[in-house]
Amino acid sequence: MTRAVFLDRDGTLIRDCGYLHKICDFELLAGVSNGIKRLNNAGFLVVLITNQSGIARGTFNESDFWTITNHLKAEIQRESGAVIDAVYFCPHLPRSSLDSPNPHVRLELIVDCNCRKPKSGMILDAAKALSIDLSNSFMVGDRKVDVMAAVNAGCKPILIGDSKELESLSPSVSKATLIVSDFASAVDLILKTQ
Repeated sequence: MTRAVFLDRDGTLIRDCGYLHKICDFELLAGVSNGIKRLNNAGFLVVLITNQSGIARGTFNESDFWTITNHLKAEIQRESGAVIDAVYFCPHLPRSSLDSPNPHVRLELIVDCNCRKPKSGMILDAAKALSIDLSNSFMVGDRKVDVMAAVNAGCKPILIGDSKELESLSPSVSKATLIVSDFASAVDLILKTQ
């Protein structure tokens, strides 16, 4: 079994501008290309794990999602030769988050799914498909849903940001979460564990 680093997309790899679906709004964050290349070189699989409820909301479609994601993959490849090995995304909008009727919402995508973070379905699906050892793998993200998805799947959570994001979580989860200021620092921390 191999080790992996699961990565959130918006706010972790690219600037989070809210329901990103246009290349003109795409901005790769500092240190991402080189960081992913370092993970590749160290033998980690790099797996993108991202909630994309904009699809269910009708803000953009699955084709728009893939346009942005493929652009991300091309940019990191061009800058450093880095590779994202697999991509998993959740297009669903939980029924509980639908505040008012919206004619653009795709009703078939309002479900209580197992893939939407903080649930661990995307990570577990990737682990099964790619023979990943979750106990020796990491999840890097910028929100508590990323931390909880990691904990729920049995991998190590790394939060980019500060501890305020963890205030509503249990002390045991907060204590188990490694907190860093940026993506490059997350990679440094992961590589120190080898």
